[in-house]
Amino acid sequence: MFIEIDSSYKLTPQLVFKGDETGIVKKSQIKRYSDANALLIAIENRVQEYQKMIEDNTKKLIEAKQNELNEHIKQLKISAEQQITASKKKWFENADKQLKILLASQEKKLNDAVTDVKRQTEQAVRNRLIKMNQSDSLIKYLIDALHNEINDLEKSLEVVQSHSEQGTLLTIENDECIISINTQELMIELKNCIENITHV
Repeated sequence: MFIEIDSSYKLTPQLVFKGDETGIVKKSQIKRYSDANALLIAIENRVQEYQKMIEDNTKKLIEAKQNELNEHIKQLKISAEQQITASKKKWFENADKQLKILLASQEKKLNDAVTDVKRQTEQAVRNRLIKMNQSDSLIKYLIDALHNEINDLEKSLEVVQSHSEQGTLLTIENDECIISINTQELMIELKNCIENITHV
């Protein structure tokens, strides 16, 4: 945003405001792990819902702040056109400086608000994942997934459970291999996925 003196007004200078709107926040989507195992697929929809909530809240906040900023700039322009009667270099420099300060302040407030929305939503996701760590339904699902992973369709093999402060370790084995899943490690991987969402 800058101030330009229209060359057609030689006797009575006027202000013309030019510039592009700023503050548009671009977002990228969560990287999809195409080679993730069947365990991550089971809660993929849950993660996508929280991501959608982040995007919706962010878009609404951006639109509201943009409208507020545009209206404020419009009022500044009307006021400037009505009040300016002389072309003094010092006055123009001061007006340009104040406008830049205002725009920088509004942009900072917008960015802070968007960041806060993301932080609160991501914290809610992390808290939910922590609660899921010892969930009976999650452990049951993981046990079924282990049987499928080792091709034990009849579920004749035993899944050994080991509980600790670090979560629940599930292990199944046959003559060919041993497969283990730790719920804590799974939750950490999911939380890292959430935290890797691109920030503004």
